[in-house]
Amino acid sequence: MPRRRLVHGQNLSCTRRCLSLAVRCIFTSALLGVLLNLVIFSILHSWAVHDIFILDPSNDWNISSLVASPLLTFIGRTGISMPINRSGDSKNRIPLEFVHITKTAGSAVEEAAARSGVKWGVCHYKRVNKFGPSCMYKDWEVSRPAYNRSAIPFHFKGTLGEPWHTPPHWFRQNPYKNAKTFCIVRNPYDRIVSEYYSKFGGYKGNGRNNVTVMNGWIQKHLAPGMKRQVHRLPQHMYVYNMVGEKMIDHVLRFERLEDGFAALMNKYEL
Repeated sequence: MPRRRLVHGQNLSCTRRCLSLAVRCIFTSALLGVLLNLVIFSILHSWAVHDIFILDPSNDWNISSLVASPLLTFIGRTGISMPINRSGDSKNRIPLEFVHITKTAGSAVEEAAARSGVKWGVCHYKRVNKFGPSCMYKDWEVSRPAYNRSAIPFHFKGTLGEPWHTPPHWFRQNPYKNAKTFCIVRNPYDRIVSEYYSKFGGYKGNGRNNVTVMNGWIQKHLAPGMKRQVHRLPQHMYVYNMVGEKMIDHVLRFERLEDGFAALMNKYEL
């Protein structure tokens, strides 16, 4: 009798271990299946987005054509009224992209566009929740190596900064090669003063409104070695390449932005 009980106990123990192993195998298989599905979905989604936005920018099936948006008047920090009209037929329309030079009301333009269903600038590269649904996911990636260094008039290490602030013709693959482009330029003095007060790399110390402090900061950050970052690049580097060829199709002036922007939107039926 004791021997039978021992054998029976061993059988129960073996059965329990087998059941435990089976449960673990089932759970592991299910988890691997979920992970595999997520990977496949991510790859297919990436291909779909790449096909829509990168390979064929003139394709009607883009986010701007799927979002119905009325005439939008956006009042940015600059107090500039900027209408973007998404009504009308977009078929065969030439794509228009925005090259964002820092401190030229570019963020206001990008937000106005995003709230009207148009992805410009930063919204291609990163998620900006406050800009609304059109800026909730990125659809562009910078391939590596990123830069065509022969097109850049100085040597540098690493990266120049945010890709949406980088002259597009400096990339090995120009993201706007199949589109028309526009940018905004500003009085250089006003622009560097705006950089000084900017929360992105501006002056953070004491005496912020002191003339001597401001002039010292500006002279330091306009030195040749400091102008190799996108927040202080001379504006002509965006508009022209090293041999003087114009690389931006439409150059708007900050000081007359309201009229210039409205005329450009009318031209492209935006």
